[in-house]
Amino acid sequence: MTGRLRGFFRTPKGQLLLVLLGLTVVALPVEGHGALLTEAAAVATTVAADCTLFAARGKRLRFPSGAILTGLIVAMVLSPDVPLLFTVCSGLVAILSKHVIRAGRGHLLNPAAIGLVVCALALSSEQSWWGGLGNLPAIFILLVALAGLWLGARLNKLPGILTFLGLYFALFTAAALAGQAVLVSDIFQQPFTGAALFFACFMLTDPPTSPARVRDQIWFGGAVALVAFGLYLVTAGNAVYLPLALVAGNLLEGARRASLARAHQSVPRSPSQEFSGAALG
Repeated sequence: MTGRLRGFFRTPKGQLLLVLLGLTVVALPVEGHGALLTEAAAVATTVAADCTLFAARGKRLRFPSGAILTGLIVAMVLSPDVPLLFTVCSGLVAILSKHVIRAGRGHLLNPAAIGLVVCALALSSEQSWWGGLGNLPAIFILLVALAGLWLGARLNKLPGILTFLGLYFALFTAAALAGQAVLVSDIFQQPFTGAALFFACFMLTDPPTSPARVRDQIWFGGAVALVAFGLYLVTAGNAVYLPLALVAGNLLEGARRASLARAHQSVPRSPSQEFSGAALG
């Protein structure tokens, strides 16, 4: 068991779990026991829902690492002061989306993002993004950046992270220089800066719902940054603009994958391929 546990913590999921738990420990002196209670409620909900839905689909139960990570991310975005019912609803929607809204063999939308969006719109659940350490002294943002970039390098997701952050802050800088400094000034301060880093490093990079190839990561990160910028202006900085931008990016990525799949199916096969396929069949 010890060897298997050690092996898990060498995987990207295991390392993300360690990073999220580490950020929780750092944030606890400021966020208080409410943060732990929110995490416990979110993780219990996502794990129970994930296992139940796997069983209902006749699938073999496995260690719910993805559900645990989804619950932690949901909790670290929601304010620790929100009613636990809102936390439970966010976790349920997140896992339901994973099992119901699917494209091919995988899920289409980032579970945490869609759970946060639906409950923010339906229940007006408050989001503080405390996982980005926004309520601590500004120097702590370096901890989020270093942990996130290290994990991004391990996942081979740095192109998407850097593209998103570069274009995101460039767009808001341009808006400030164009005379909208008052409207966008919060972006360059905590908790918005920490939220952007937490989002880029731990949500944007979700392997099942984000591209793998470098050039695809670049367009994906750029597209999400553009949508996030537009949504910020439209919503006057409502905290839901980041997960909503990711849901839009997931839909674009899903459409791209579907288009590629259709194009691949429509390519005519050569006589040699037909013969080879018949022989193998």
